[in-house]
Amino acid sequence: MKLHKVCYGILFFFYLASFVSANQGPGAAIFKDIKTHIEEAYYTDNKTELEAQLKRASALVNDKEFEWYAYYYMAFCHNHLSMLTLESDPEQARKHVDAAFENVDKAKEINEAAELYVLCISIMGKKITLGSSLMRMTRGLETLRYMDKAKELDPDMPGVVFEHALTEYHTPVKFGGGVDKAKALLKKNLKILETYEHQDPLYIDWHLREDNLAWLAYFEAETGNICEATEYYNEAAALRPDHAFLNSVVEKKLNEKKNELLRSKQEGEEDHG
Repeated sequence: MKLHKVCYGILFFFYLASFVSANQGPGAAIFKDIKTHIEEAYYTDNKTELEAQLKRASALVNDKEFEWYAYYYMAFCHNHLSMLTLESDPEQARKHVDAAFENVDKAKEINEAAELYVLCISIMGKKITLGSSLMRMTRGLETLRYMDKAKELDPDMPGVVFEHALTEYHTPVKFGGGVDKAKALLKKNLKILETYEHQDPLYIDWHLREDNLAWLAYFEAETGNICEATEYYNEAAALRPDHAFLNSVVEKKLNEKKNELLRSKQEGEEDHG
């Protein structure tokens, strides 16, 4: 019995030592640095920096202790690079999509995590955009399967709720989706984000409060709620002034709707005049 206790004690020591090493050792420092650079490149749409971090991560796949993170980071970089090349170079975007799925699948072989299925949902969004209309239904079903798996693993993970919101937005109302459902989910996510913390410090920080606010601003602008859209926009900008999506797509949509409202008001005054 005493021998068993000693053996268990030794095993626990090595487990604890490996856990501390995975979060505090020199390897962890390298991956934390890559993570920080990926996040900065992601929010600023810095293609060159994403390519540089992709190269750094790919050089570390043989580090068995951090192999999972290498594949995860590579998949993340390929996913965002696909978004940045969707319009300018669709063929290159397809290659990035394929590489993203290849790397995320390798990561899943090591450890299935909700974060990976959230990433799959995002990658599939690009694949749907690049594909034919005939394949969109099939890929839409694949997206739902990823969503179900992510919810099973971590139902309140902000990334799960965020991608669910975007999926609802891109689903026609007659099929149960729509912008109102998307807005409700993002508002729910803002409450979740008040207390939620990643279980792993090496997870990439995306789907943050500013992302939810940016999309809420976009949705409110699209539905003509200019005051609400402006409030969300300003709050997001205060949190992340260099938010590329906010400063390009959302700002453009908001200005378009403001101009439409102004023209409508001027036309109404002319009619009454």
